[in-house]
Amino acid sequence: MAKRKDLLLAKLNKKEPIHWARRSLREIREELGITQAQLAKAAGIPRAAIANLETGRYTISTRVGVDIWMALARFASPESPQYRGAKREALRAIASEKEILRKQLIATQGQIESLKKWCEEIQAAQADVNSKEARLASM
Repeated sequence: MAKRKDLLLAKLNKKEPIHWARRSLREIREELGITQAQLAKAAGIPRAAIANLETGRYTISTRVGVDIWMALARFASPESPQYRGAKREALRAIASEKEILRKQLIATQGQIESLKKWCEEIQAAQADVNSKEARLASM
């Protein structure tokens, strides 16, 4: 069992597909001797979500993943490999979320700048039309 867990954690470290994380979640939860309900309550999510993750029915957001890994860490002894693994995964998920948010912010700032330029162009066109209208009215 320990070799398989080490293999799973090694695959997680290599960013293998998410199904490895689901299997690892079940293995770590079972090694800690906690139920899906206990983990779900500690993570603040429905029990069915844990079951669906473990069976591969769906994936979760990074934020929920952090909550799950943090809950697993709370159940484990600080000296245990489960604790270290859960903490490492939570930190990795947080770093990933921070990077996603950073990229979203950059993209949003770029969109804001584009919208500002577009608004300036519309205002300039409006001023031009108003000017022409005023000239025609004075003729």
